[in-house]
Amino acid sequence: MSTETNRSSKPAHLSWGEILKQYRFTNNMKQMALADDLGVTQAMVSRWEADLVEPGRDMQERILTLVSPEELSAPMIGWRSYMAETPAIAGAISASGILETVSVGMERETGLERASCEGRD
Repeated sequence: MSTETNRSSKPAHLSWGEILKQYRFTNNMKQMALADDLGVTQAMVSRWEADLVEPGRDMQERILTLVSPEELSAPMIGWRSYMAETPAIAGAISASGILETVSVGMERETGLERASCEGRD
């Protein structure tokens, strides 16, 4: 017996946490906003995103109703801009190990300007 819904199904290569994170980042949402949309707490969304627990079968169906499979396969548009504006400490590192994008949080914590953090000065 399949655990997938009949309407749409979860892509096999993504965990529930990855689905929720990608949906939030693509739609520039906070965990609390997604929690409100799903009728759960922000803490529950956080646990799902960390893959600590899986949503129950009914909640999986609700998530798939909210998140269309087409959105899941779409790239996260503007993710570097989104990350650059986050107050958290974050950065994007190239395959060759070069820091390419830093967040305002990283700028604040290092005391360096963005150009200097990104090696552009």
